Amino acid sequence: MNNDLPIAKSSVPLTVQMIVIAVIGSALFLLVSRILRAIGDFVSFDASSLGNLVRLLVLLLVVLAILSAYANAKKIKYSISTTAITVTVGSYVGQKQKHIHSIAAFTSIVLDQSPLGARYNYGNIVLNMDRLGSSEKIILKNIDNPDVVIKDIRSKITSINKK
Repeated sequence: MNNDLPIAKSSVPLTVQMIVIAVIGSALFLLVSRILRAIGDFVSFDASSLGNLVRLLVLLLVVLAILSAYANAKKIKYSISTTAITVTVGSYVGQKQKHIHSIAAFTSIVLDQSPLGARYNYGNIVLNMDRLGSSEKIILKNIDNPDVVIKDIRSKITSINKK
């Protein structure tokens, strides 16, 4: 029986990233259009089909960049059980890697939050742990309601230590 509960990730960083890609793509589209228009003034042949092809390529690159950002954001999932946090990393070909980290091994939990994250209630949770004498960090990125998740992790650590 799988008793892992998913840890929700915020959609705000992905939305911001997609908006930035769209704005940069629009600026690039306009820049290419102006350059092609300037070239058309100096060259005597009709460059409209070449211009349309270049504009189409710019639009295609913007769409591919947005799809790539979406796929990268969705391929990492986090879940929590009573004894462990699982990080599942998917790939484009369907293979998944699961990394299971025991909650009992965590030595500290830190919230890393940007001003945008503080405003929209998301952030990165940094879990420090000791493994065989060396320290390791696990970063849960763009977690929705990180204070609630940290409180849940700390309560699970407390319940494990009481046993």
